Amino acid sequence: KMGARSTNPTQSFFDDFSRSGTEASGPNVAAPVSVTGTVTPYTPGDGYQYYVFTNTGTFTVSNTSLSNADILVVGGGGAGGQNNGGGGGGGGAVVFSPNTTIPVSSYNITVGTGGTGLSKAFSPFPLPGSPTDSNEWRGYPGTPSSFGPLSTAPGGSAAGKGSQPNGGGGSGGAGGSPGGASGGPGPQPFRNGPGTPGNNGTQVPTFAGIGNISPPGHFGGGGGGGTWDGPNGPFPGGSGGGGPSGQGGTGTGDNSGTPGTTNTGGGGGGILNPTGADNPTPETFGGSGGPGVVMIRYPI
Repeated sequence: KMGARSTNPTQSFFDDFSRSGTEASGPNVAAPVSVTGTVTPYTPGDGYQYYVFTNTGTFTVSNTSLSNADILVVGGGGAGGQNNGGGGGGGGAVVFSPNTTIPVSSYNITVGTGGTGLSKAFSPFPLPGSPTDSNEWRGYPGTPSSFGPLSTAPGGSAAGKGSQPNGGGGSGGAGGSPGGASGGPGPQPFRNGPGTPGNNGTQVPTFAGIGNISPPGHFGGGGGGGTWDGPNGPFPGGSGGGGPSGQGGTGTGDNSGTPGTTNTGGGGGGILNPTGADNPTPETFGGSGGPGVVMIRYPI
């Protein structure tokens, strides 16, 4: 028998898989797994046990190593840029490790946070942890996700603002490497066109639809570039990268940028400050990056 237990204070479960005959010859019959933290188990009937971590936790293997496991680690997405057609934030790195042997041990799970998007009126310069160049309004980068020492995925970079009065829109944030996509830039020049769509991230069909996080299995898409809603507009903001259900946030003009989709590591959408005001009302923000995720599956 193989047991799986969560000590998550909000959810406790014990899945007991009883097998006989040919099923008893599976590769992980004698390898009990226990998990803690913000984690959800899935047993969809495809011959695999899945665990989806959306926050910090542990994954412990006892007795004998897990064989033929697949691990997906996605870093947090970067924030979209604010002001003058800010660029879209970069997607978090996407690290997929198929057919992996997980030795007996307890592994700390870290899930990266998405970078927080800022407004033009937010806080004096320089902002802690953000670029120190004045008037950038970049927001914050995403933070890394990890599966113990076996796999780490860096976060995506935050995007820049555009230059004024007649320069180009902000550059898109760089995606985390490997697998994260860069965000789309703002319009070039920023008053005369739409924002650029974010680039697609990495598709991992193995985990498509597990936990309803990403039905097509896209992760790490870049955010769309902001746009201009002034006298020469309005123009559309850039769409988020990542296919039909693009997980990068959408760029906007007069509204706050759309955040990257939760637990896909998508970058936040860029924004233009409404009418160029230094302190707009209501206050608007570059889109925050989407948090990352750690997903594991193994045959049962």
